[in-house]
Amino acid sequence: MLSASTMLSLGLEFNRKPLLDYGKLKFRITLILFLNFAVLPLMGWYLLKFADLSMPLSAGILLCLLSPGGSTAGILNRWAGGDDSVASLVVTLMSIIGIIYIPWIYFKETANFANLSVLAKLFFIITLYQLVPFAVGRWLAINNKTLADKLAPFTSKVATWSFIIFIIIALWLYFDVLLTLKIKILGYITILAIFPFSLGIIMPKGLPGERVAYIFSSGIRNLTIALVLASIGRNSNEVTIAILTYGLIMYLVALPLSLAFGKIQF
Repeated sequence: MLSASTMLSLGLEFNRKPLLDYGKLKFRITLILFLNFAVLPLMGWYLLKFADLSMPLSAGILLCLLSPGGSTAGILNRWAGGDDSVASLVVTLMSIIGIIYIPWIYFKETANFANLSVLAKLFFIITLYQLVPFAVGRWLAINNKTLADKLAPFTSKVATWSFIIFIIIALWLYFDVLLTLKIKILGYITILAIFPFSLGIIMPKGLPGERVAYIFSSGIRNLTIALVLASIGRNSNEVTIAILTYGLIMYLVALPLSLAFGKIQF
């Protein structure tokens, strides 16, 4: 519900005007995609290699770094005053690329080519919860603007409250997991959960709110994909704990960051 309502809201309120001059955006969007799909996983892999963590913990963290395109980036970006159009475009592109890229990397590293159904499963999840709601929102905005204008505030509120409830439930269910991990492990996970946000900060300055859009579309990872791959792969409790801990720290960083950016011009 959280993912679908967020993407539907972004589709309804999508503003094409900033994207009409795509030539100027093309380099920056290509750069942020390259940083997310190539540079970030590689840097994470090298850091984890020297971190002396268990293999399942390292695998869980790496799965998070391999999975950009979390739909809640849209909500946090909106709170931060970022450009909705750029954020929704980048998240959508990440989702489309991730359908092929993430399973390919996973199979390449694990040599688990027997279970190719993972590709179909990921395609179904991303399509159903991200691409279809966004497409429906865009179709309504183009073909029935009156209905779209009426639905937009409602879907935005649903997405916001779903996100708030999600955070409360996550804290309630998994905060004790943080207490079971050693300080060193929490330190590495925290560094790797914070670093993706910095990819947006180092981006060249573009349209107003564009850099903020890159910060949150990079910083918020698609934990659903990470958990799906974890269930198909090693299926270890440590892998799941690593992903959930990463997600909890990620949101604990993202929430104050979003509210802070909402009060300043960045």
